[in-house]
Amino acid sequence: MIRNEKNKTVYIPDEPKMIIQILHGMSEHRGRYEKFALNLMNLGAVVVTSDHLGHGENVESEADYGYFGKEDGWKRLVENQHEITMQIKKEFPELPFILFGHSMGSLIARSYTKRYDYELSELILCGAPNYNPAAPIAKTVALSIAKVKGDHYRSAMIDKMTFGAFNKSVENARTNFDWLSKSEENVDEYLNDPKCGFNFCAKGFADLFEGVMDMHDTKGWMCSNPTLPILITAGEKDPCTGGDKGLISTSETLKKAGYGKIDIKIFESLRHEILNEKEKDFVFETINQWILTNLSK
Repeated sequence: MIRNEKNKTVYIPDEPKMIIQILHGMSEHRGRYEKFALNLMNLGAVVVTSDHLGHGENVESEADYGYFGKEDGWKRLVENQHEITMQIKKEFPELPFILFGHSMGSLIARSYTKRYDYELSELILCGAPNYNPAAPIAKTVALSIAKVKGDHYRSAMIDKMTFGAFNKSVENARTNFDWLSKSEENVDEYLNDPKCGFNFCAKGFADLFEGVMDMHDTKGWMCSNPTLPILITAGEKDPCTGGDKGLISTSETLKKAGYGKIDIKIFESLRHEILNEKEKDFVFETINQWILTNLSK
């Protein structure tokens, strides 16, 4: 059964064995995870997908895309996901709970884990951005622009500063978003989707950079579940993760926070959206096996 609710979709198998909550990436929406969710549903998972604040159906007007509120935007993103966890756990108590975050969703997932790791049976970080030491400066710049131009002002400069280098990794790039996927069909679908590819507003970028800082800062990390199985997975050609060094840095931060069961899985030749590449069936099966293996332990 598939149940559509306000800003949320719940996939319910006949015999639920686990819960998997999916946190989507930046400037997209929950609908792009339907194939992956159906795959997990066939695995016996109750799957919950939702639109982040400022994304998909979770906006009141077009001006609110990439805007999370005047105050505590990053905290609101994290708490919104925790509220969804509490709702689904109330409906399906006692089931193992897995958090899956892609890209920006992996940033939220790490800030979530920092506060609520006792909720989790497993954590999966997909296409996870590594920490950028320029984040504090970028946050200050974004806040300054928001103060002068307004919270909802969309700065091409900040967008280029954040993502401008990503497409340089692609030879003879056809579009500005070729770094997302080597599948032209997937890139074209993204470009033609009116709910994808929007530029964050200045305040939204400031909140995003706050999230980058928060997930990297191990001070105050409430590690009450040190044996939590964690999977970090990405495409070999994903510029968002920082490559091998970036993935190792992400892993080291989690180790510093107190976690000891961390696996890294890299998919050869794939880019950022490994769930939407032509090889997605192999990606799905690899993730499925990791989930089942670690639940059995």
